[in-house]
This record gives sequence, structure tokens and C-alpha cells, in this order.
Amino acid sequence: MSGALSALSVFCVGPALALNVGMVDTFQDGSTNGWDTGGPSPNPPVNQATGGPAGAGDKFMLATASGVHGPGGKLVVFNAAQWLGNYTALGLTSITMDVDNFGASALDLRLQLFSSGATAYTTTAVVLPAGSGWQHVSFSLLPAALTGSAALVLGGVTELRLYHGTSAAVDVAATLGIDNIAAVPEPGRALSLGVGVGLLTLAGITRRRLRTDRC
Repeated sequence: MSGALSALSVFCVGPALALNVGMVDTFQDGSTNGWDTGGPSPNPPVNQATGGPAGAGDKFMLATASGVHGPGGKLVVFNAAQWLGNYTALGLTSITMDVDNFGASALDLRLQLFSSGATAYTTTAVVLPAGSGWQHVSFSLLPAALTGSAALVLGGVTELRLYHGTSAAVDVAATLGIDNIAAVPEPGRALSLGVGVGLLTLAGITRRRLRTDRC
């Protein structure tokens, strides 16, 4: 038991980082929690009072923008300080969010990460049809899923951006709802996994002891 407590202590104690793995921005407090927009979008983005993924009463962030066509053609929303930090050290493998395309154009969403003098972005776009309704999407942050200086950037993210574009050769008019932005894996899941592995190990030791006692 003392070993399990020691392992738990190691899990819990550490330097305070800007990014806390497992945190979720739900926007239920009426603010947009540090998210900004660039260009013509509302800055900060609008916090909608109701109508998020959970329906009536569920608040969400709404960003609007227009821009050129092509993947990542226009910045929608970026730069929340609490999402900055060493993604590699934290074991962060993806960022998930709920999104809803209220605009008239299908959107290609890409996540872009910046570090000192370097950048990386998700190679494959998340395609969101016009009038999509709420969709839960995931942006993989595994190095193989990123284009650019992935290893360098993931070691110290200084800015996080979400871009939109379209595959059609037309400019984009985007109205994008965003909710429940989450860092994955969540620490509760990691702890549960650790406890599960510990219990399996303990069960294996117990079985071996029982077999030894019988011999």
C-alpha cells in the first residue's frame, strides 16, 4: 500500500504549469476564459447564453469571421494563456472540442501550435459541413499527425490557434460555435488506468503466491 501511496504522491506533486491536463473550457461562467480572436471576429468571442451541445441553458463560445478559401484560410479563434505549456511532458495527445457550423460554407478546421520561432499544425483538417449541428471533434497532437516542427513546438507551446478554411474556391463566411475544449488524456483516466494496472499486478502476484503455496 505504501508503494501505491508513493506513486500517487509522485503523480500529484510537481511544478505548476500553465496547462492542466484534463481541464475543460465549458464557458458556463459567462466568459470566454481568455480566448481571443484576430481580424473581424468579435474580440473576445461572444458567449452565447444557451443552445450548446447539451441544449437549452448550455452556454458556448461563438466566433464569426470571413476570409480567403483554402485550408486554414482565416483565423477564427486563438490564444488562451491557460492552454500554453509543455505538451510533451504532460503526455497531451490531443485536444477535443464540440463545434457547430452555423455558416453557409463547409469548413476545414485545423489546429495550429506555436513555440519560440517554430510552428506546427494538424495535417488533416476536420471537415465540418454547413449546418452541421454539434459535433465532437478531436485534433491529434501526435508528432505523426502534425506538419512542421512538431517536436520543438510540443515541448513548449506559446500560442494555440484554430483556423478555418474551405475546399471550395470561394471566400468563407464562418459562424462557429465552440464548446467543451478539453485536454486529453484526462488525469482521472490516467489515474484509473494506473490503479487498474496496479490491481492487475497485485492479482497476478496473489495468483503466483497461491500456486507456490500449493506446491
